[in-house]
This record gives sequence, structure tokens and C-alpha cells, in this order.
Amino acid sequence: MWVSRRHLLALLTVALLSLVGRPARAWVETQLQSSVITIEVGRDGAGVVRHELMMRVRGGPLQSFQLDGIDADAVLLPDASALPILRSGVAGEPVALLAERTEDNSLRLEVDGKGLRGGTYLFKVGYRTQLLERNALSLKGARAELAWVGPRFTGGLDGAKVILRFPAAPAAPALVQLDREQAALGLAEDPGGVFVATVRHQGDWDEIELTRPHIAQGEPVVWRVSVAPEAFDAFRGVSSAPQALPEIPSAPRRAEQLAAVIGLGLAYALLAGFKRRQAARAAQARGAVVRGLVPGPWWLGAGLAGVAVAGAAASVLWLDGPLVPGLALCAAMALAMVLTPRVPAPPRGPGRWLVLRDDEVYAEPAPQLPGVCMDAGTGRGFLCFVAALGLIVALGSWDLTLAPYRGLWIMLGSALLVPIFFTGRARELPIDAVTEPRRLYAWLTRELRARHDLKVVAWARIPSGASEPDELRLLVRPVQPLRGLSALEIAMEYSHAAGGAAALPCVVVRAREGSSAHAALPRSASWTRGRQAEERVCILRPRLPTRAMLLSLVERLSTLLSEPSAAQSSRASSAPKAAGGAERTTKPGSVAVPLHAS
Repeated sequence: MWVSRRHLLALLTVALLSLVGRPARAWVETQLQSSVITIEVGRDGAGVVRHELMMRVRGGPLQSFQLDGIDADAVLLPDASALPILRSGVAGEPVALLAERTEDNSLRLEVDGKGLRGGTYLFKVGYRTQLLERNALSLKGARAELAWVGPRFTGGLDGAKVILRFPAAPAAPALVQLDREQAALGLAEDPGGVFVATVRHQGDWDEIELTRPHIAQGEPVVWRVSVAPEAFDAFRGVSSAPQALPEIPSAPRRAEQLAAVIGLGLAYALLAGFKRRQAARAAQARGAVVRGLVPGPWWLGAGLAGVAVAGAAASVLWLDGPLVPGLALCAAMALAMVLTPRVPAPPRGPGRWLVLRDDEVYAEPAPQLPGVCMDAGTGRGFLCFVAALGLIVALGSWDLTLAPYRGLWIMLGSALLVPIFFTGRARELPIDAVTEPRRLYAWLTRELRARHDLKVVAWARIPSGASEPDELRLLVRPVQPLRGLSALEIAMEYSHAAGGAAALPCVVVRAREGSSAHAALPRSASWTRGRQAEERVCILRPRLPTRAMLLSLVERLSTLLSEPSAAQSSRASSAPKAAGGAERTTKPGSVAVPLHAS
């Protein structure tokens, strides 16, 4: 009985402890996505520093967070707030923050209320600081120099940005040029890292925007800028004229920028449309149908490509971040691209073969396809591509001195030349079976006619009801052919795929079935039915599709399919016969046949 009471008392104690237990704390995870710091420096050397931190909060609620490494004399402004960023990109209602500077020069921000739940927030906080009194702003030679130490980020940051505004002066602010030899000797401080600067003139202010691609975890970055001393009352007597610094370029007006954006988009639309039109004409001449990424008329894809280029230029000028202009640039390239043309394969109708004279075949020049100047595979097109690329690179290099971000995007814009000069090329079209083999046939004709035992003529196939040939071949016939040999024809085999068209040479042997010419080839040769019922055809190909191997194959075939002369017959009859064996018999008087039948 006493044991039961003891167990019942223990269970009641556990139940009471579970009811009065302390609630578990919620977990909070923060990720800093961007930092934009704006510093306005007055003529008295005092500055107003404003931080804009984009932070993502997971879990929550977030009650407070800390920013390490602010100015020691910071006097906080009372407008600290946190703006929730909705999924549509619009900021919601601001939440007030309580800002406090701690003894270790850190800025502690506390959320006024229940805290911040999970989401993305833009934190805004500012303070005043005396840059001149702290020697952060000092005179270095004939120029004033501002050396401001930024905050330390516990998790590091990519793409940190600081915007510095100074009173208008005759010369523009600039990055401090580092003397690496003095820095190596310890005579000058090396700020470390890479900085990208953009200078602008905004009314009564000179503005320089500095971007640091990456800040390591806990790294205190020193932002150094050289300023004209006339901008400050304390350095009024010093002149920066001996420095001969460039004048500040005035920022172009929004109307001029809009006109430039529209003009750039219209120019690329016209260029892409002209390319598409010329490619369509060239494909029509070869019996193919050109295609674009966007189905429909040629002007639709060209117009959309121009709109994408205009969008990329506008986003570079008026938006922050490389994502939007990068996507617009890729879209413009895809829309201006000319895909591999579609080649219909209609059945080949009947026709007749006619022998042609040399002047009818080789004297007439090959017709030139439209759009040669926009095909990098041709000499003229390659020169046009190099000239256009050089112009864009030169323009981007010049603009780098004024606006590095814009200059880099101008250079990246040279990728728009790729779909213009490297798609819709002539090599992607079907090969003209009349003009393509002319050079090869002319060379073979000269080489084979040097042998007096061969007759070589060109002949063409003319379809029924047409006046122009659709295929050209070379007819080779020995002076004394074997019985039953109709002809030796040198032809081209054409294939078309996504990478373009290809032409491979072959030799067609025509002979009557059961004749001497039919039996002269080895048994491994594959014969098919020819134009007539008693005719048989064998297609032979060289081991490699080169001129030398094709000529060697034709010469050895003509020797094999020719009647032997009287001297050759007597030598063959007097040659000793091999005894032979059960497995193999060697005949020294026979002729080797190095053929490769299909």
C-alpha cells in the first residue's frame, strides 16, 4: 500500500513540472544580402552616414541585431526603420527601430514591438560624424583625401557599395592611386581588394560611387577617395590646378538616355531583320526553308530582339544589379538567332543525262548567295565581324574611364554579334550539287587526261520539264574497257545535319550483269540494280575523302576495268604459277584490288 502511494506521488510531481515548464526559445537566422552606404560630406568637413541593409530573416521573431565598426563619434539620427519587402518587390509599412551606439563602437538596433517575422527587410539607419576633426578628411599634397573605415560584416558580403557626395568643385573626385612600390616598402598603406568607381555630377554635388566585389568576414574596409580641396572651407587656399584632373562630365538627361535606348533597340532590330531576310533568300535559292526561334514572319523575331536589347540598355542605365540586363541580353541573342534551315526531301523525278563541254561547266562563276557580308565563314563577313567587334570594344574601353559599370556592359554587348555573324551561314544550307564539285572535278579532269588511256567528260542531269541541271558528275571511260563496262562515274554524296552540310566523293561503277567487267571486282563488292534491268551498279569510296586517295582509286579502277595490252598478256601468261595449298593459292600474275565497297 505504501509502495502504491509512493508511485502515485511521483507521477503527480512529473505532471506539475510539465505544466510549469519554461517555453522554448524560437530560432532566428539572418542573412545580409546587400549594403548601400551613402555619405554626404559638407563644406565644414562634417558627414552624414546613412546605411541601407537588405537582410533576410528566417524563423523569428527577430528582436535585435548588431552592426560592428561604426564611427566613434557617431550621433544617431532618430529615423531608423525597417521596411518589409513583399514578394512583388514593393516595400510595406515601415517598422520603427531603436538605435543605440555601444562602448565598443557597435550599432545595436532593436525592433520596437513584437519583433520581425521571417521575410526580407530593408533596414535604414543614419548618424552624423565629424570627418575633419577625426582626421578622416585631410590634405595630402595638392588634393584632399577622405579615408573612411566601413563596418565589419560577420558573414562577409558580395557587392558592397558606398556612395560619397561632396560639394561641387572644379575637378572630379577619384580613387586614390596606390603606389605599389611604396606599399611594398611599408611607406604607403595598401587598402587591399578591388574597387570600381563611377563619377557623376548631380546639381550642386559631385558624386562618386565605389563598389567592392567582395568583403571577407569581419574585414574592416578602408574607402579612400581623392577630392579637390576647393570643396571644403578648411582647404580653401589650396588649388588643385597643377594636378590637371579631368572635368566632371555632366550626367546625361533622362530624355537623351531614352532616345539612346530606343535608337539602340531599333538599330539591332533592323540588323536582325536584315540578317533574317538575307538568310531566307539564300535558303530559298537552295530549296530550303529558314527558321527562327520565334515562329512567324521574320519581322516578329527581329522586333522582339530589338525590344530585348532596349530593355537590357535601360536596365543598365536605370536599374541596379546584373540579373535583368543579363537575362535581356540572352533573350535578344536567342531571338536574333537563325536556326538550321529545314530541308524538304521530295522524291526525285525522272531526268536525262547530257555531256557538257568544259567551257559550259568550269568557265561560268558560281552564283553568290545573299548575306555574304553577315557570314563569318566568308572572308568579307569575317572582316565585317572583326570591324564591328573592334568598334564595340573601343567604345567600351573609352567609356570605362567615365562609367566602368556601363563600359563593361558595352563590352558584354558584343555578344549580340554572335547570332548575326555565326548563325544562318552558307555552310548550314543544302549543297548545290552543280556548283559545289566544280573545283574538284576540274582538278580531276586535268590529272586524268594526262593519262592517254582514259576519256574524261563532265555530264549533268536535267530533270524532266526543266532547263537547268540539278546534279553534276564526271564520266571516266577507259579507251579499251572490259566487256560489259558502261561507265565509271565520279559523284558526290551529300548529307545534311544540324552542324551543316557535307559532301563526300565516291566512284560509281556501271556494268552488265555477268560480263567481264562485272566479274572483275572482288566478291566483297556490293552490287545493286542500275538504270536498266540488266545493268548493275557498285558504289566505291576512298579510305579517306581526299583528292589524292580519290585519284588513286579512280586510276586503279580504270586499270582493273581495261583490256590488257598484248605485252601485258604475254607477261601474264609466262609468269610461273604457284603450287598453292589447301587453304590459300597465290597467283603472282593477278592484280591487287584495293577497293572499299559500301
